[in-house]
This record gives sequence, structure tokens and C-alpha cells, in this order.
Amino acid sequence: MGIHMQSLHSESAFRNELTQAKYKDHLVVVDFSAAGCPPCQSMKPIVDDLAHSLGSEVEFLEIDVHDSVEVAQALGIDVVPVFQFWRNGRRVDTMVGANPAPLKELVAALK
Repeated sequence: MGIHMQSLHSESAFRNELTQAKYKDHLVVVDFSAAGCPPCQSMKPIVDDLAHSLGSEVEFLEIDVHDSVEVAQALGIDVVPVFQFWRNGRRVDTMVGANPAPLKELVAALK
């Protein structure tokens, strides 16, 4: 399947991706970040590495809260970075902050 990492800009696109992943029983990791956020940018290589190594098992979505205000507001995102973990259309966990080790551990535990 390869890498599945994409940027989303609307709530409908976000919900569509969750629905598609639900039918594949995939974990979806949603990275809420902002271009002007240094901690967010420090996590980008970590998320990219995870997407490359787990692209066939886990779907990664990137949402810039400034470009996708609708999605951020709908999900109550008020700080970045935030990582949400979804399976079967439901949020199963959330991690706040730029912490590579806990992110990797959560992805491994939930995939």
C-alpha cells in the first residue's frame, strides 16, 4: 500500500478519511500542527519516519490548524501539537506535545 500521509483542509474530508480507514480496520494517527509552531516542526521528521515504516498498517493525516480551522474547532483542538488516534471511526487516544518516544510507543501499542 505504501505511505498514506496527507493534509486535510475540511471536516468532510477528515470524516471521509476516517470512514475509509474504518472499513480497513486501520489505526489513523491525526497530527494537528501549525506551520509557525517550532515544536510541531520538530515532530515532522518523526511522523514522516513512522508513516514510511508503517504506511501499510497505519494511516497518517496531517491537519494544519490555521488552514483547517473548521476541523480544529470541531474536534476541540486549542493547542498544538496534538496527536489523535482513531480506529473504527472513534477516537481511542490523544497525546499532547512534542514527545517522540511516547508517540512511537502509542502508535506501536495501538496499531
